[in-house]
Amino acid sequence: MAKQVILNEEAAKLLGFDPYQAVGKFVSHLHNGVVYQYQIAGVVKNYHYFSLHATIGPCAIMGVNPLRCSTIIAKVDGRHIPTAVEYATQQWKKLNPDTPMSYGFLNDIFQSDYVRDQNEQQMMGIFTAMAIFISCLGLLGLITYTVAQKAREIGIRKVVGASVSNIVMLFYRQYFKLVIIANVIALPLAWYFMNNYWLRDFAYRVDISWWIFAVSLSVGVIIAFCTIAFKTVKAAGANPVESLRSE
Repeated sequence: MAKQVILNEEAAKLLGFDPYQAVGKFVSHLHNGVVYQYQIAGVVKNYHYFSLHATIGPCAIMGVNPLRCSTIIAKVDGRHIPTAVEYATQQWKKLNPDTPMSYGFLNDIFQSDYVRDQNEQQMMGIFTAMAIFISCLGLLGLITYTVAQKAREIGIRKVVGASVSNIVMLFYRQYFKLVIIANVIALPLAWYFMNNYWLRDFAYRVDISWWIFAVSLSVGVIIAFCTIAFKTVKAAGANPVESLRSE
């Protein structure tokens, strides 16, 4: 009786079979100069047995000689993990007393495939926060200097009836153009590097949607407005007599 094998859909197609009609067909396997015949017992849907950085390749699941087995996968109830590990260790020592048993959990093994991605994500988050903080400091310093230079103008506008919101928007319109220009330069560069360097490492990738850049632009505009308002509201609310007197 021929040995049996289970194929995934990719392996069945590669061997020239229709995945839905491959059961019962025979395939050959050459090992150490000996040809082994296997009967296809079933075809399973494609699944990721490596990380998402790699495409799903052909996979064959077959029985092997237990003496040649080096890895065993077992499904264990989470409530009985210590007992299961102790039992597996005892059985391993009976079968192979000269080799210590090492074990791990599949979720940890699969998770290790994405450690680099998680580290990159954390680094990008840290550098993004630092860049935003430094940008806000620079914008705040620029606003502080501009407000000091235009203290008399602010006082005159207050005297003739300008409100706090009018004065804040006056300064904001001045720097809004700079924020838009900065985003026009930065967003295409961000799309280029993410699309051509980071995402290309994944075999299965998503497209970068336009709304991500719209949200980024909106957040940048809001942060810039809050930074400008932090300084200008105080200056616009000051007594105009004091600013005119100091001039």
